[in-house]
Amino acid sequence: MGDDELEGMSTQMAERLAMLHGLNAPEFFDKSLFRKLIGRLEQEKVLHRNDQNKLTFDGRLETMTEETRQLLSSELRRSITQSDPGTSE
Repeated sequence: MGDDELEGMSTQMAERLAMLHGLNAPEFFDKSLFRKLIGRLEQEKVLHRNDQNKLTFDGRLETMTEETRQLLSSELRRSITQSDPGTSE
């Protein structure tokens, strides 16, 4: 997956969550926010680029995801899961 594709998917997910929860805050789904996050994850070597210049990740991202999931309420986790069929609780 490339940077633009990941940014776009992240923005779409944030927009869906904002709509579901009645949030009217464009900064919540600002593409530059996701661009900075992706850059930071690359700096921390959580994301890597393969030979085709596509982003890849290792088990640390899965660990971070699980730890973050524990911080979210069950209602929000359910909302995220319903917004993206590719996500599992």
